[in-house]
Amino acid sequence: MNSYVERLKQSGLTEYESKTYYMLLKRSNFTATELSKLAGVPRTRIYEVLNNLIEKGFCSMIPGKVRRFKAVNPEFAFDMLVDTMHSNLELREKLITDLSHSLMPLYHAEKGNNQPLDYIEVIKEQNKITAKVDELESGTLREIVAMNKPPYVKNPRRLIDEGKISPRKGVNYRFLCEVNDTTNPDYLEYLKLWEKQGATVGLVPKLPIKLMIFDRSKIIVHLSNKITTSNAITSMVIEHEDLAEFFYEIFEVYFAKSQSLAQYNL
Repeated sequence: MNSYVERLKQSGLTEYESKTYYMLLKRSNFTATELSKLAGVPRTRIYEVLNNLIEKGFCSMIPGKVRRFKAVNPEFAFDMLVDTMHSNLELREKLITDLSHSLMPLYHAEKGNNQPLDYIEVIKEQNKITAKVDELESGTLREIVAMNKPPYVKNPRRLIDEGKISPRKGVNYRFLCEVNDTTNPDYLEYLKLWEKQGATVGLVPKLPIKLMIFDRSKIIVHLSNKITTSNAITSMVIEHEDLAEFFYEIFEVYFAKSQSLAQYNL
């Protein structure tokens, strides 16, 4: 009995429902009192359990002076369960999609009682940093500029293999990179693919910092971990137009001194 009950529970029935349905399958029909005793379901709960099984399509009631109950053919019962699960899943997907769309204005709305440093977000987990970069890029309308240096937030080889080098339509991309990093063949291939997609790549001997600027209003600064020998990084996301403009001017100073891949014969 135990193995069948466990499998019935895994299919979506409760423990009492599983025990009751298993017992119903063993004979043509039962009274509620009989099922309570044989299935080990408290008498105060047995009618609730039977009503649930009827609603889910696993049980039917035989009218009479004393109500009796019988099992529904498992093949039909589980077909109905699968249909119900599909319908519930579709409904939940629609509700989640509608909810996410309806909450967006609230997320983007001006928020009162802001703390002095509400415009700064610190992220340490690699997957969350990657997700934040994707979020910022998806919201960019005009321009993304970046100072790139190891350790990389995203693996260049993986991005190439997965075909994820795809600029947003209408967005201008400019990258500054250190010359020595182009000795990495994967990274060099990554830069050339970006150039083919319309991005401008500039090379300099050394960069002071690793950052990205989105539409001159949002910045993400990647700081390498100086305490351990790992390649872990901590990222700060800053939504501050004045500070973004300051970093943008620094970018322009370095960009003016940079040379292209072709000028380095790469």
